[in-house]
This record gives sequence, structure tokens and C-alpha cells, in this order.
Amino acid sequence: MESQLRVLTAEEQQVTQGIREICNLECCVHLEKLWVVENEVTAIQGLERCSQLKELYLYSNRIRLIQGIQHLTALEVLWLGDNCISEIQGISSLCRLRDLNLARNDIATVGDSLQHNTALEVLNLADNAIGSFK
Repeated sequence: MESQLRVLTAEEQQVTQGIREICNLECCVHLEKLWVVENEVTAIQGLERCSQLKELYLYSNRIRLIQGIQHLTALEVLWLGDNCISEIQGISSLCRLRDLNLARNDIATVGDSLQHNTALEVLNLADNAIGSFK
């Protein structure tokens, strides 16, 4: 059964146990905003049916790789700050992405990783180990 749910928030203050994985969202095909912040998520997964997602907030988790979101082509906002990400990857298909927050990660280079994200207006890379934007 499909859910009409459009916004889902799961923050540490609201959840008694730390969320470790994103799952059971198959029926949330109309979901536009998802907040799973200040938890223990280690991988971006379980979003296969959430093709209408416009805003994804996964900051303050334990994510190491940007993956599992290539099909989210409606995505406009992606916040992955305060994780364990060392490389900008897996976002080249997100042509509508306008706000990307990767602050407080382990990123050292940017290179050509954002060349396909032509709609990008806001980019936060604060508190990373970036030595060059080449």
C-alpha cells in the first residue's frame, strides 16, 4: 500500500535508539523530504522507491560513501555534513541539486566531481582537509 507521507523526520532527540540503517520506505513513493540526522547510519540505502525526494538530510551520522542516490534526480538539497566521507562521488546524475552540504568530513580534493551539478547554488565544504579545488 502506498503512503501519502511527504515529510519524515527522525532526529536523535525524537528517537530513543540510534537509527543504523534507512529501510522500510518502499511505500513512501511520495516522500519529498527526509531527515535522518544525529544517528548512526553508515550507508545511504533504502531509497529506491523515493524518486520524488527533493530534500535529503543525513548529517551527523557515520556515512563513508556517497552512494545509493544516483536515481534521485529530483533531489535539490543534500546535507551530508559531519560524516566520514572522503570523496565527492555518486552525485553527477543529480542535475537539479542546488544545495550541497559536505562540511565536517574527510574530503581532501574536489577536482571535477561537481562538473555535472550545474544547478548548484550553495556548496558548504567547511572543515574538511581540502588542499586544492583542481
